[in-house]
Amino acid sequence: MHRELKIKTILIYGGSFDPPHYGHLNTALAVQNDLCFEQFVFMPCKLPALKEATIASSEQRLCMLQLMLNDYPQFEIDTRELSRPGPSYMVDSLNSFRNELGNDASITLLLGMDAFIQLPEWHCYEQIFSRCHLLVMKRKIEKDVVLPEPLSKKLLAHEVFDKSLLLAHPFGSICLYDAGQYPISSSWLKSQIPTGRNLDAYLPAPVLKYIQEEELYLTPVITSAKTP
Repeated sequence: MHRELKIKTILIYGGSFDPPHYGHLNTALAVQNDLCFEQFVFMPCKLPALKEATIASSEQRLCMLQLMLNDYPQFEIDTRELSRPGPSYMVDSLNSFRNELGNDASITLLLGMDAFIQLPEWHCYEQIFSRCHLLVMKRKIEKDVVLPEPLSKKLLAHEVFDKSLLLAHPFGSICLYDAGQYPISSSWLKSQIPTGRNLDAYLPAPVLKYIQEEELYLTPVITSAKTP
């Protein structure tokens, strides 16, 4: 009897995590509870290529991420971008994962809509589609978002509506996915920490305690992010 070969599945959740918050955690839980990747990897970057430099150091951000994920054994942390010199180019990380896992593994990259819109600005972004799938978090407020023309063409060519296809093939698909509404941003949090506002609803207790002990983010930050 013919048996379908099972391929390895891994999801990569990259970002600055400066700081990590409930938006990150709840998104990850929703995705993993639904799709059940064999590996779910948080991958903090060292030097953001398209964003401002992080405020917390690599060591501090890694420590906060570890504190947030301590009670969630279904998640792992990958530090290859923290260990690699220079800007954190995602294509380099994906090439590294491919070299480790082989061409048959299913690799999915989790992106917010804001990062997806910036994709044409990424280093060697055309190569992304031959390295992984894209699972893009869509929001109700973003349903009318206008994509750059190159990205619209990519979406037309690669979009799938059956999310299970991400688990069955190695790369090449884009799936827009609603993981729930978590209107929290690291930028907004950094603007609120100096005010002394109670942020228990937005930051896991161990992360908030660490921020207070390390006296992080005390310099006021100007942001256009809306209040949750």
